[in-house]
Amino acid sequence: MKQEALFKIIALSGNISKMDNKEYLHLHILIGNEKGQAFEGHLKEALVSATAEIVINPIYGDIDREFSKSIGLNIFKF
Repeated sequence: MKQEALFKIIALSGNISKMDNKEYLHLHILIGNEKGQAFEGHLKEALVSATAEIVINPIYGDIDREFSKSIGLNIFKF
């Protein structure tokens, strides 16, 4: 049986918006392992084995995203 790597969440920030009427998560994460090494990047998926205390602060109103050809990124559309 393959053992999964174990990490502790040090920091997690980002936002939840919509694009094409679907939820769009843009999350940055910093994690650490038992050796004291830290890793950072965009969080695409995760499995939480016990608990993760996450606080979400809502921004009221319509916040969507759209692809910008000039920038090459999905940017906010207020």
